[in-house]
Amino acid sequence: MNRDYLLPLPEETPVEYGKRTSVCVDCEDLERWRKYRGCVISVSDIQTVQRGYDDYGTHSYRTVVAWDSGTKQGVEFAVAPGDSINHPGFILWVADAPKDVRDVHLDWILNERNPQMATQIATRSNELEIAQIENTIATIQNPRPARGQTWVVVRGRKIPQRTSGTVFWAGDTGWGFKIGISPSGVRDSNNKYADAVFVALSNCRYIPDPATMQVVDQHQATIAQLQADLHKRIQRTLAEMNSVAIKAYHQQMAG
Repeated sequence: MNRDYLLPLPEETPVEYGKRTSVCVDCEDLERWRKYRGCVISVSDIQTVQRGYDDYGTHSYRTVVAWDSGTKQGVEFAVAPGDSINHPGFILWVADAPKDVRDVHLDWILNERNPQMATQIATRSNELEIAQIENTIATIQNPRPARGQTWVVVRGRKIPQRTSGTVFWAGDTGWGFKIGISPSGVRDSNNKYADAVFVALSNCRYIPDPATMQVVDQHQATIAQLQADLHKRIQRTLAEMNSVAIKAYHQQMAG
């Protein structure tokens, strides 16, 4: 069957089109086709995805990329798969944009869309990496109490604040989690810490040793480097995206 015969006429409604061709077409799809006819950059192969968690089966569609001359930007939307001549997607949606339209679309991608996307992608990646490092630092600086660590009392009334010492015990007393610390580390004749104090963990703060602080400093240096290199990361991301766009353009022109 001749494809031109199956193309909708200028003022033809979906009902009139169906009567003439015996092919059903959605009103919204028809209006969108009329809007973008001659400006379609590409039409993807059929894509299939699983429906929602509680919905059985799959959903098939094609992705259309077109140039919107009204808004002066590219658009992307899904259409019916059109996997046979009896489905309108097969008839309506074909890449029909001439070279001048494709050139304008590529220029918009390289100079408007990609710079914005590259900034968003690179910035988000930086933020995620920094957040992960900050979580690591927080874990290092707020460890689970263990013997040999040094903690200091920072609040409360029973034990003077600024009292610090080495942890020799930690556990739940039934009245909350507490730690036992010895400011001097000196034991008496019964091998017990002479100046032992027991204080609620919530009233204490961990004091990292030099080796731990060195690790924290290294992580903080990594954060500073990520922040300093953000612009370079954006430029690398942009270069990669532009390379993909230019390659796709040449493939479309050759195809």
